[in-house]
Amino acid sequence: MMRRILFIMAVILLPAGSASWAFQVKTAGAVTEKAAVAEKDKDVSKPVLVEKVDPKYPAAAKAEKIQGTVKLDATIGTDGKVLELKAAESPDERLTQAAMDAVKEWKFKPALNSKGKPVKVKMTLTVNFKLQ
Repeated sequence: MMRRILFIMAVILLPAGSASWAFQVKTAGAVTEKAAVAEKDKDVSKPVLVEKVDPKYPAAAKAEKIQGTVKLDATIGTDGKVLELKAAESPDERLTQAAMDAVKEWKFKPALNSKGKPVKVKMTLTVNFKLQ
């Protein structure tokens, strides 16, 4: 039986105020957006993922059938690059490292304030590793 790796990533963004957004990116490259904007700071647009690198499922973790969700706290800069990245929760250090290595390479169209100026935002990335 052939195993397929399913990678699903959900992003929850937390700008300087209390606005938040969520969207999912699937391995096929299609982006499905689900906006959930808080009442405060509605005038900050969400960053848009424009370049994604899929994480490599660690061979040892795959052999041991380890799967689960990795949560990463990240900061996206005004240039759309991932500035800071910290592991918040993970079932296995190998999955954490794989997720971090991939996310460090992602590029975003930056969040914009009401005046159209790029702003830095904090976000939580959830990367799901699942064997099928």
